[in-house]
Amino acid sequence: MKKLCLLLLCCLILGLAISSCDRTSTDSSNTAITTDLTTAKLKGADYFPNKVGNQWTYRVFNYVTENWDTAVVNIIGYDTLEGIDTVVEATVWEAVWDYKTDSQYVVEYDNTVMVFETISSVYPVAKYIFPLEEGAAWAYRHAYGEAITTISTPESCTEMYDYCFYYHTTVEGVPFDDHSVYWGLLAPHVGMVRGYRSEEFNYSIINYDNWELLFYERGTGR
Repeated sequence: MKKLCLLLLCCLILGLAISSCDRTSTDSSNTAITTDLTTAKLKGADYFPNKVGNQWTYRVFNYVTENWDTAVVNIIGYDTLEGIDTVVEATVWEAVWDYKTDSQYVVEYDNTVMVFETISSVYPVAKYIFPLEEGAAWAYRHAYGEAITTISTPESCTEMYDYCFYYHTTVEGVPFDDHSVYWGLLAPHVGMVRGYRSEEFNYSIINYDNWELLFYERGTGR
């Protein structure tokens, strides 16, 4: 009887542990990540989760106002991208602040992920090619000019995540002499855990801020 009670208690503890992991931003174990890394290269979906219902909460420092804000990013549904030649379905990402709401449109095809500012955008504001690898680089036409993105593996990630890739993008303005910079850390099964952007267009600062992930919750959409 004592052995049976002990067995039931162990099962209960294990069940609570699994349930707790699924509700937090650390829902994928380091063991699983290590296994993925040693057996196969992680796909785009592993570093850029793109399911409806996914939610990220970030602490954001605005260098212009010198204030901290909180941005909650949700994938809320689907829409059709109209700015490019073919009809493409995109997921709609919505960032909600205390004082505004921003939307972006994410398109996945083959091994590429592109982010657009509006459904009528012709050029993306970000592009990622998977699988991510140390030393990888690609050039593309960005919404604000000509962009080059490079990938590397940092010696450390964050306190919450042991493994990630570092991306760095520079954009030289066309036709203006603007200069935009983006960098960040992408962790497996979570996405961006830290990010920075300094955006200029037509000699004006569009965004200048730093992002730190506080919480991530997985959705159940397709």
